[in-house]
Amino acid sequence: MRVLKCVIIKDEPPVRTGVPSPAHALIKRPMPRGSSPAAISPGPDLVPYKLSICGLLELGDFVETGVTHVISVLDPAWPEPPPLRRFGPHERFTLYFHDEVLPSPGVDLPEPNDIKRLLEIGRYLAGAPVGHLLVHCHVGQSRSTAAAVILLAQNHPGREADAFAAVARVRERCWPNSRMIAMADRMMRRNGRLILALRQHYALMAQRFPEMIDLIRDTGRTELTV
Repeated sequence: MRVLKCVIIKDEPPVRTGVPSPAHALIKRPMPRGSSPAAISPGPDLVPYKLSICGLLELGDFVETGVTHVISVLDPAWPEPPPLRRFGPHERFTLYFHDEVLPSPGVDLPEPNDIKRLLEIGRYLAGAPVGHLLVHCHVGQSRSTAAAVILLAQNHPGREADAFAAVARVRERCWPNSRMIAMADRMMRRNGRLILALRQHYALMAQRFPEMIDLIRDTGRTELTV
């Protein structure tokens, strides 16, 4: 019998009754998918494994793609996504926080401890037999892409722009959570280079997909001024 190895890296999330994360609004009005179910290699000089990024509605597309490791970034109190139960044996790491960048009632922001744990995952993956890593959040546009950028940049100081470019090849439409990126910049001592690369990435996304700007404004996010 195959056994799913599930690693939860944060305590059970508290039940929240406040306003939902903007991710919920994005699910109601999703962007077109930015990647196919096929895994894409960011390049062996960044990570030696295949990487995929998706949202909840796409998880079922990856059941038969040989995923060996999963990073889930979910709203607090969100249940386990049912499609993950159909995956083959894999290791799973779960973080819980909302896709927000500023304090708001009923919102759990990504905090330094969350980014610290994400970096711990990155160090673990660097020494693990990873064949195919799937990173997902609710929509596959913000928290998951920020997490992927941080993982790719972790062991490559000076290549922050390459990390964003690699993630954009995996997930064409992506708007990484700026709070996550800013905290990672400080923790990895990048002296603003990761934030600068994020600004450049936002400018590129706004040029390629101008409709994203209206969507970001609609959710009340502030990254347009990062």
